Amino acid sequence: MPASRTSQPSVQAKATATHARPLLLLSVLVGAGLVVSLVSTLGQPIIPAIAEDNDISAGAAQWTFTISMLTGVMATPALGRLGDTARAKAALLCSVGLVAVGALLAASVPSFTALLVGRALQGVSLGIIPLTMAIARQQLPDRLVRPAVAVLSVTVVTGAGLGFPLTGIIADHHGYRATFWIGVALAAPTAVAVAVVVPRSRRQARGSFALLESILLAGGLGLVLLVISQATAWHWAVLTGCVVTGTALVGGWALIAVRSPNPLVDLRLSTTRPVLAANVAAFFLGVGMYLATSLAIHVAQAPTGQAGLAATVTATGFLILPLSVASLLANQFTRTLLGPRSPVLGLAAAIAGVGLCEILLAVNRGSLIAIAVAMAVLGAALGTAFALMPFVVLQHVPTEETGGAMSLNLVLRHLGGAVGSAGGIGIATAVGLDTPAGYTTAFAVAAGLCLVAAGYVALTGHLERRRRPPAGPVRRLPAHLDGTQPM
Repeated sequence: MPASRTSQPSVQAKATATHARPLLLLSVLVGAGLVVSLVSTLGQPIIPAIAEDNDISAGAAQWTFTISMLTGVMATPALGRLGDTARAKAALLCSVGLVAVGALLAASVPSFTALLVGRALQGVSLGIIPLTMAIARQQLPDRLVRPAVAVLSVTVVTGAGLGFPLTGIIADHHGYRATFWIGVALAAPTAVAVAVVVPRSRRQARGSFALLESILLAGGLGLVLLVISQATAWHWAVLTGCVVTGTALVGGWALIAVRSPNPLVDLRLSTTRPVLAANVAAFFLGVGMYLATSLAIHVAQAPTGQAGLAATVTATGFLILPLSVASLLANQFTRTLLGPRSPVLGLAAAIAGVGLCEILLAVNRGSLIAIAVAMAVLGAALGTAFALMPFVVLQHVPTEETGGAMSLNLVLRHLGGAVGSAGGIGIATAVGLDTPAGYTTAFAVAAGLCLVAAGYVALTGHLERRRRPPAGPVRRLPAHLDGTQPM
């Protein structure tokens, strides 16, 4: 086995000169992140309308959301790796273009099959955030790297908060297919902006692309996600087969990755204590976020006789808007919160905030205002967590590993989201779907998981702060990465 890379990355000079107009580049990268995160949320509030219009079950209609998650989880590791190479611009341009094509297909072709294919293409957008982070770290001057990464991370939450109300308004007045024209109108000009503004990286390739690793990891993660999303629908024998095969594929990928000099994702770096804490946090943040939003939507739209509030799609969409606003505000406060303090401890506090949202929903969800308040708490927590999380990772990985490390973090967040979305409905169904006890139990379980995860991350942060530097001179990370430079 070749010698492993050092677990403490060296700080290397940028492989390319910084962009001549860095603020313009940052605007395009943030715009791409907002567009793709917004488009990825278009299908969730309209699942009941899709089932009714196509005369299919709610479970079948749920595939319009599941298939985008599936393709996103499968594409994210490869896109993250491409972000660390000279192909970063081409990968970003191709991804945004696929989002535009998928939205056009879903909007214009009146069949459920075309809708599924379109949503599958849109799912590629889930891997664009680590891609934009890698480009930002390569091309922006040091003073802009930290704010750029923080803003790009929070676009995931902000785009979702904007997408839900837009979907509700358009679907109520023009039908659910019209919502996908938003994706066409936004993704097409974004692709042009990427082509014009984003420069081609001159970073030298580090060996081959690791195609076999990409196939093994994508296949394994895809099967795991299928099991999570279809746990209550498929026969146990099929689920068992998927679990065994998926586990074998992921295990094969891991064996190859630890022996490869240029792996798709460097597992040695990903298992250092702070990075592992960030990855654990990502998974449970995904669980908390998707369980809270999916069940809140379910409660809001369910009839009053089924423990619901009988809200319209438009009203339900606006329930998520406080999440977007709070996430943006939290992003600004996070810059002050970082300061000289450990971002790991701030991340632990953010996870505890997600748990607080779950507690609020478990205790009181009897009005739209109560749900909106809980969504604001969730947005503030997620905005803080997603802004802090990249720095926990980037402090311990070299620049050339940015895309790979962040893609693994994002994959775990998506897997957590799948667990939260499917698991929340599963728990509520087991206790009594559309009953107060069912919803309360699901929210309480999510709260407990988030608080346990917060405790683990807090312990990691405490241990990191107690570490004493070795005797002699200590080489520090640049100020824009070690959290000591003011913003």
